[in-house]
Amino acid sequence: MAERPAEPLVSVVVPVFEVAGYLATCVESILGQTHPYLEVILVDDGSTDGSSELCDSFARRDGRVRVIHQRHEGVSVARNAGIAAATGTHLTFVDSDDWIAPTFVARLLSLLRERDADAAVCHYTRVPDGAVPSTAPPFPGEPAIRVLEPDETLLAFLGPDYPTMTVAWGKLLHRDLLAGIQFPAGVRHEDDFVTYRILHRAHRTVVTSERLYSYRQRASSFMASEFDVASRLHRLEAYRERAEYVQMAGLGNVAYRPLLDEQLALRHHIAHRGDEESRRRFDRDLVSTVRKLRTTRQPVLFRALTEAYLVSPRYADMVYRWVMRWRH
Repeated sequence: MAERPAEPLVSVVVPVFEVAGYLATCVESILGQTHPYLEVILVDDGSTDGSSELCDSFARRDGRVRVIHQRHEGVSVARNAGIAAATGTHLTFVDSDDWIAPTFVARLLSLLRERDADAAVCHYTRVPDGAVPSTAPPFPGEPAIRVLEPDETLLAFLGPDYPTMTVAWGKLLHRDLLAGIQFPAGVRHEDDFVTYRILHRAHRTVVTSERLYSYRQRASSFMASEFDVASRLHRLEAYRERAEYVQMAGLGNVAYRPLLDEQLALRHHIAHRGDEESRRRFDRDLVSTVRKLRTTRQPVLFRALTEAYLVSPRYADMVYRWVMRWRH
């Protein structure tokens, strides 16, 4: 019998909930990887639409597939179960209504080797619901490759790469980076609480502009959902934790700017929907963030606006809404 090549085993964790119409495309894209040494962990999160049976059928067909059945507890608990069950040296997440390019695993593994990195990140393509999965090359021309040191990786979460860096999927991670990390249960924007911590642990992170991941933009998906104050408050808390983390890492108060942007965007919703005590507490937090940002360089208009919150949050909120309308 021929010896198995000394290639790493990659664990692919797929949380599954009510995706019977999409699951086959997702799993087939994983099983069709050019890097065949995989364990595919399908975590059935209490599906009732036939997804559970589909998971079992894939396990019967391909020995690389394992299925975990659990009661419905949400994507965070499903991911945590998959992480706990994983045995590969590397791990990646794929959402069950998305799919990956055939070279996704092989390409990211090669980048890890070439650049001596612990984590690899690719870009993604947004695909309208109902579109046929493309077999075209995922990226035309020569890709842009960046290698980031830990603090550079952390700062990348604060710039235009925020969406690509923050989502849990579209990344290949050395298993050790996930040690002791849990996705928080019962919150929205769970990736905002976790991914920056994972990637900051990597001694190097390599980022490629290749679009090796296809994100299906469903009308019912969370990322496409309408404004929801409760979910935005979860993201606000994640931003606060991130700002404190960045500050403790010795990078100053720069991460308080995205936190303040989110607070400004939310304030008039809180003022109209929350009780008076909630509004006052929110304003105290907002003013605290403004004071943190006094030590950083900001555009003059933005600084004047935020300083106004120290005088009168209600008046400053009116000015902020006027500025936003004028900009748009």
